Amino acid sequence: MRTSNVALTVMHGGVENYTGFPNAKMFNVVILFPRKWFGVDMPLTGQQAILDAQQAGMGVVLTEWASWRVHQQNQWHVLASLCLTYPNGYAFIPHITFTNLVQNHPLWNALPTTFTSVMSVPTSTNYVHGTDTMLVAKCEICGGAQLGIVVQDQSRQGKGRIVHINYSAHANGSLWDTDQNVTQLMSLFLVFSSYVVVFAEDSIALSY
Repeated sequence: MRTSNVALTVMHGGVENYTGFPNAKMFNVVILFPRKWFGVDMPLTGQQAILDAQQAGMGVVLTEWASWRVHQQNQWHVLASLCLTYPNGYAFIPHITFTNLVQNHPLWNALPTTFTSVMSVPTSTNYVHGTDTMLVAKCEICGGAQLGIVVQDQSRQGKGRIVHINYSAHANGSLWDTDQNVTQLMSLFLVFSSYVVVFAEDSIALSY
């Protein structure tokens, strides 16, 4: 992200306590890094602020366990409309392998067609939920429709793009940032953005 000249704002605990300040419309992209712990839901005012910003053109990046919060824990009632996948289970796997399905897609710039994560992660077995979505990369071990990375482009309607990656980035704290390909992938989500806010769970979620 630093090499992409991105101005980064990290909100520690924002997944549970973001109330709408700072205003999400200040940013080009919001990234949600929810961990697999669902004790506290995000305040409705915070959820509405993110949705309003997306409707006004701000991008949103979701990692797991976003879909789990919506469909299994009955949380994120307002943010549910931004969730692109529906989980029917989960598994802890040694490594997750992504395979690109859309040639020359900007989310896959300079990445190998197929790569396997360095870190062991739990993952949802997901199915496409949102309409007008594109499967950019598959994950064979993710079951069902093999959802790896799903994109919904609403820019023609003046709304922000949504990227949903089936990778629980924060399951092992900040350890995912040792994975060059995953780090590059995260950066590509933001490469055209100038201001980014990251909702994380601890101070080292984005230590790179």
